[in-house]
Amino acid sequence: VRAEAGDDRHPFRAGEIMDEEFFTEEERQMLRETACEELQSLLAELSKIISKLKKSPDDVEACTRAENIFHTIKGSASMCGLDEVSRIGAKAEADLKNDSEDGCVSAAVIARLSEVVSQIKKQIETP
Repeated sequence: VRAEAGDDRHPFRAGEIMDEEFFTEEERQMLRETACEELQSLLAELSKIISKLKKSPDDVEACTRAENIFHTIKGSASMCGLDEVSRIGAKAEADLKNDSEDGCVSAAVIARLSEVVSQIKKQIETP
């Protein structure tokens, strides 16, 4: 059984690892830097996927990959204390899932995903 943050079986709340004294400040900073590097790589991949979806909004594989990337962004950002990035990623994941139920992503959601990528880039580039 997979436990979610907030679940009694899950030992930590979202972001709690970074709030507690589990790591030194230097270790926390290193974790954030590593997460930001991963996020930049994921955002580059997302930009390519969004371009694909603009041309083929019914590309199920691209849509699924985008959902997976936003899910990863949500979790990675949360674990490193990047709560706003996590929230933005979670919303994008949900929007994409809800919109693509018929197998096609709307132009409005595709445009929103481009905005989300820009928002996350700004968040992780800000010291």
